[in-house]
Amino acid sequence: LDVSVDGKWLAAGRFASGKGAVHVFTLPTKEGGQYQHWWSVPEMEVPTTSIKFLGRGGAESSLCVGYSSNAFNIFNLESRSLSQWNTDMGFPLVKSLPRELTSRSEPVTRIICNPSSPQKLILGAHGFFCHVDLHQPVPDKANMFPPDHLRAKRIQMPNSEDNSMHSLRRQEKQKMANR
Repeated sequence: LDVSVDGKWLAAGRFASGKGAVHVFTLPTKEGGQYQHWWSVPEMEVPTTSIKFLGRGGAESSLCVGYSSNAFNIFNLESRSLSQWNTDMGFPLVKSLPRELTSRSEPVTRIICNPSSPQKLILGAHGFFCHVDLHQPVPDKANMFPPDHLRAKRIQMPNSEDNSMHSLRRQEKQKMANR
């Protein structure tokens, strides 16, 4: 669930038939008013894992929806469509994102946005976070921090024989012993 900063919108995600569904409602403006269903965001083939309204609301109200594939979409609520940014990036967005994000085993569970800078957001999960600036081009490769972290090494060596968890732990132990 998420409520827009201006108090105009409510978004509720649900898991139905193996797909992610998000419904957007307008909130009552008067005492005793009613919630009104505004729009059902198009269902994706993967479950929805997080939702967040971006910005201060108003005419440019946008909703960011994260998925278990670590992709995300931004929807323009007023026009009931994908945002211009999403349209420019292509659909499905997962094809345009760096492998370091889409290959993660844990899905995006949190989306954070500063209302005064709605073009900048953070996607987060248990083992990572990713800074996204919608005014910048999406990089081909994402930087992992710290670069010598065990998870960063595992992603950097996808086809190597040394990619096993055992060999990575052995390398870490050797580094510790050499200190």
